[in-house]
Amino acid sequence: MKNLKKREARIEALETKFENVREEVLGLTSDDMKCEEYISEILERQRRASNIMIADVKEATADKGIERKDEDTKGVKELLKDFSVDMSNIKVFRVGKQA
Repeated sequence: MKNLKKREARIEALETKFENVREEVLGLTSDDMKCEEYISEILERQRRASNIMIADVKEATADKGIERKDEDTKGVKELLKDFSVDMSNIKVFRVGKQA
């Protein structure tokens, strides 16, 4: 009987230790996820660091999409020419619906 109580106490102690280790592992996994999210956020901010938005740009009048995009790009380059901006890697996106 005494031996049985010792074993039960030992089992309970091991279960408690197991639960503590499990919680610690889950906490480490959670920390890894937070680090990954943080790094992703930093990379996304770096990617968007040189983005700008220009409002009230005259809408392109061409019928074809590619021609409208070319008109938009020309218009933006014209606006930015006085700002000493490197225009070799410029990408233009229009937001909102076409009027």
